[in-house]
Amino acid sequence: MTTYPPSPPTDDRATASQGRGETDPIEILHVEPSSRVAELLAAFADQAPDRFVVRSVDRVTAAMESVEDADCVVTEQRLPDGTGVELLGHV
Repeated sequence: MTTYPPSPPTDDRATASQGRGETDPIEILHVEPSSRVAELLAAFADQAPDRFVVRSVDRVTAAMESVEDADCVVTEQRLPDGTGVELLGHV
């Protein structure tokens, strides 16, 4: 995998980051029932620990409880207690 330096912020990125500091890591909420897949995303994020923090949950209900703290949501479509589409509709 090739890693590139971050792009300079565009107006959209600058607007989106107003709620957090420029050096704060991006908080990713990962909604995935498979612990193996959750581990893979966490391992990827560990390559840039100062840029990303991953929190994984395995259900829609758990995601809805913690989505307010997330900058980004990555979700599986089929979840034990609902769907990713339902979750994103809530977000």
